[in-house]
Amino acid sequence: MDLLRQVRRGRLTRALVPLLALVAFPTGATAATTSSTTNVSYTANNPCTGEAVMFEGKMHQTVGTNVNLNGTITISHTLDMTQATGATVTGVKYTTTESDTQHMVIDFDVAPLVTTAYHRLRYTRQGESAMSGNDDFLMYARVHVTINANGDATAAPADFDIVCS
Repeated sequence: MDLLRQVRRGRLTRALVPLLALVAFPTGATAATTSSTTNVSYTANNPCTGEAVMFEGKMHQTVGTNVNLNGTITISHTLDMTQATGATVTGVKYTTTESDTQHMVIDFDVAPLVTTAYHRLRYTRQGESAMSGNDDFLMYARVHVTINANGDATAAPADFDIVCS
């Protein structure tokens, strides 16, 4: 598995070091949460139909960071877009729901580390008829990485699925 090879070669660990530079290491435990909502518009390809769909909606993001007295940092990140609307150039209407969640517990010296990330994306055609076929798109991905105190990857399972319905 490519992800496991990258973890074993240390690429994933090195990529996380700049993230740690953003977090101050105070002597006591601290917690901070930020939240924001942004208007977004983008064009995406629906792999089930091959059509380009132009979407507009609101993206909500929350980032929480806890610096713990036991020498670890806990970082949680969520990104949600619900009920954004879109249309193709031929006038076919869609709604989309997208969700990203990541949770990480990491030691101050980078190892050990445990992180899990989920991504779910759905395009749903509106006003569907029996002639429409399998034009709704669902994509789901999950990645988990565990690195022990020696810096060795002990787990890196990943699940990925695409469904046209």
